[in-house]
Amino acid sequence: MDTVDIPRTAAALSDAWRSVLLGQVGRAGVKVLRMDGRSLEPEVHDTAEALLVVE
Repeated sequence: MDTVDIPRTAAALSDAWRSVLLGQVGRAGVKVLRMDGRSLEPEVHDTAEALLVVE
């Protein structure tokens, strides 16, 4: 997997809460997304998920 500038990649996304897949680690997809102040309905996934908040 190449080095990614996560804040710059997130800022370049057209809409908040849209994600882009950066790569795979095992069966897990590594994504980056840009959040905003809106709260969203809880999501359910078939796999474990981790969230890294940059700022």
